[in-house]
Amino acid sequence: MRHYWRVRAKDAATNLSPWSVTETFLVDTGLPATPVATAVSPDPTASASVLLAWSAVSDAVVYDVQVSADTGDFEPLAAQGG
Repeated sequence: MRHYWRVRAKDAATNLSPWSVTETFLVDTGLPATPVATAVSPDPTASASVLLAWSAVSDAVVYDVQVSADTGDFEPLAAQGG
């Protein structure tokens, strides 16, 4: 999404300069690619701890991880930086 901006100055006597030339910038509003979850390792039935892993997504800066005892009641687990 394109945004427009400009700036002007105000001095101690409250005099205002003219507005600068209008500039633009783009904000990325597209969704990142979906990471691919991989199998839990080690087998959680044989170990007290598990390792959760997923494929990296090039434009991701953080991954939100949620866990659930069933498919409908997910709870936040952690936020992992990219």
